[in-house]
Amino acid sequence: MRVLLVTGRYYGIGGGEVLVRELSQRLRKYGIQPIVIAHKRVKYKKNSKKRNKNTIPIYYTFYSFHIPKLPASYIPFYAAEKFVKIMDIIKKFDINIIHALNELEYLGAYYAGKLTKRPVILRIGAIWEYVASNEIIKIYGMGLKSKIGLKFLSWLENFALRNASIISVIDEMKASFLINKYDIEPEKIVIIPHGVDTVMYDKTRYKKDAIKKREQLGIKTKRVILFVGRLAPIKGVELLLNAMPMVIRKIPNVMLIIVGGDVYGGEINYYYNKVLKMGISKHVMFVGEIPRYEIPMFLAISDAFVYPSMEIGLGFACLEALSSGVPVITTKYVLGSRNIGEIIDELNVKNLADSIIKILSDSEYADKLGKIGRAYVLQNHTWDKVIKSYVDLYRKVVHDNGRK
Repeated sequence: MRVLLVTGRYYGIGGGEVLVRELSQRLRKYGIQPIVIAHKRVKYKKNSKKRNKNTIPIYYTFYSFHIPKLPASYIPFYAAEKFVKIMDIIKKFDINIIHALNELEYLGAYYAGKLTKRPVILRIGAIWEYVASNEIIKIYGMGLKSKIGLKFLSWLENFALRNASIISVIDEMKASFLINKYDIEPEKIVIIPHGVDTVMYDKTRYKKDAIKKREQLGIKTKRVILFVGRLAPIKGVELLLNAMPMVIRKIPNVMLIIVGGDVYGGEINYYYNKVLKMGISKHVMFVGEIPRYEIPMFLAISDAFVYPSMEIGLGFACLEALSSGVPVITTKYVLGSRNIGEIIDELNVKNLADSIIKILSDSEYADKLGKIGRAYVLQNHTWDKVIKSYVDLYRKVVHDNGRK
């Protein structure tokens, strides 16, 4: 069996990008040949094909054209190039399944699959209709450019969901949202959670190095709270910064470390200037976007992981913190009914500050939450379990479509 994995950046740090790397490296164990199409902004001089050390075929596309000042204008050109590349790969490898790792990849994948009669699986990450809703814009604030871009992505998402034959989501909350919001048939939805490298994400491995890292950062005696994620408004960084003065009054030696890069452009500068205006710059550190292999160390030096997001579903950022044994403070949108972290029922500045203060002031409770979180991940989110679920899905799709 040959599966074509269509993604954004192969070496990126987003959820879909991590998943495609794990799939491409592990599927052959089950007799499945993965082929990857990703994108790069800079062309190779000679060839658009590159093989990594595990000899996985990776083919690149290079979108660059867009209309200045028109949000998401690159998408039609991006999709067209992906479509051409997918058609070429299908001819070369006689692909059995096309797996689009997000909605941006689906447009090209859908038409290629339709023309060649190949089944297409769509993985849903962020639900853009939800992100673009007036409620989210009102709570977090969002510029007109971002609103227009998100509305376009919402249309694309709607098209993808209506036409996909199989949709994979990470948990029941996202499945329920799609069923209720889009009237998607439940039988089209498959729930496959994210996986975590539970060896890499285990803070007990980094005890000595964590001490050195704290010294290096100049926070040896600080109480550290960590945020990891792209700085999109829905992630709640604005709310977190607004809660910091209340936390600082109760815990003067607190330090908030923010790891993550821009999404729409200018977020880091916006938040940095906000911190300066608030007069809390001695208590907030912006690290920016870092390689994924550095994240376990930042988790190891942290006393709590704070993720006040309104995005639906238990994503990589929280799972990695849970796996590391760091107590997690987040929302009902992320954890749902899972009793594995400190849940902020009503998301506001005071409740968020109170939850942070509670964790940092009660080491016994914090330690208990950390152990509960790691046990949950070990039971439900190892990569072996997740990859096996995808293998079972691929085999079922191939069987149902009569392709071997």
